[in-house]
Amino acid sequence: MIVAGRNAHTSEEWIRLRSKVQTVTPKKAAEWLEANTTKRPVSRSVVRGFAEAMQRGE
Repeated sequence: MIVAGRNAHTSEEWIRLRSKVQTVTPKKAAEWLEANTTKRPVSRSVVRGFAEAMQRGE
């Protein structure tokens, strides 16, 4: 997929995006978390919001 950048008049301003769908298993998630050494501090309000959304089935 090619998406126009700030100025679509020059080819240098185009940005190429790629995406893929993956199944994330608990094992894979644990590997990613272990490899991520620059984690942000946990925000209790964000965690609470995620928990409430999951309880609502979102």
